[in-house]
Amino acid sequence: MAGQPLITLDKISVRLYDALYLRNITWQIKSDEQWAIVGPNGSGKTTLAKALFGGVPVVRGSVTHHLPAGNGNKSCSGSHSIGYVSPELFRELFEREELEAGFRDFSGRIHEITTARDVIARGLKKSDCSQEEMQDRLRRLAEKTGIGAVLDRDICGLSTGELCKVLIARSLMDNPELLILDEPFNGLDDSSRKVFADNLDRLIQDGMNVVLITHRFEEILPRVTHILYVKNGEIHASGNKEDVLRFAARKNNRQDGLGSLL
Repeated sequence: MAGQPLITLDKISVRLYDALYLRNITWQIKSDEQWAIVGPNGSGKTTLAKALFGGVPVVRGSVTHHLPAGNGNKSCSGSHSIGYVSPELFRELFEREELEAGFRDFSGRIHEITTARDVIARGLKKSDCSQEEMQDRLRRLAEKTGIGAVLDRDICGLSTGELCKVLIARSLMDNPELLILDEPFNGLDDSSRKVFADNLDRLIQDGMNVVLITHRFEEILPRVTHILYVKNGEIHASGNKEDVLRFAARKNNRQDGLGSLL
């Protein structure tokens, strides 16, 4: 049975500063699809993903969210339908921590820290959860993302991979219908990348819809079913993963797939 539409972009154009970007873009994500947005750095991948949740101004066309916010679970369920994890969030996290550390120094609370648990808990924006329900959900998400052992550690002492998992767990606290991961493998060595990819694979197995943004062909997860190839602010190919890879191979007259296009 075909999946239900989750989000439809219909002939949208995005304004960045004083210029139109991503002109006349049409794209639909369905509930039985896992997408990767690929393309060179600066091609418009992140801008396109942000258009899905209102992170950039869409000045033409329409963005339709077909399913209600939240995942339908009224117990401990938030109001946001899309989770988003990106390098920007790393910077925001540390900027906030620097500010809070300054306040703690000023008020004599120099021994206090911000833990991974604190950061994840911030992901629950609106909810009727009790504190016990919230902490139970937090623990389950931490286990699912593989960070149960670091919940009470200082975020400043976590590795890049651990921090990324913390931000993913935070985004999942609000029961999103879709999780957007913008270059999640940046800064990871080969071993950490493999472990992290396995964690993401389990999330997909558990029913999470994912949009993975990457400029590296080898980072496309095995469970990705569809690829959107973006270059110079335009969609050059979109559809079933195998079909897009064949398109890429024909275009380059070689068999290394999208790797030669990036």
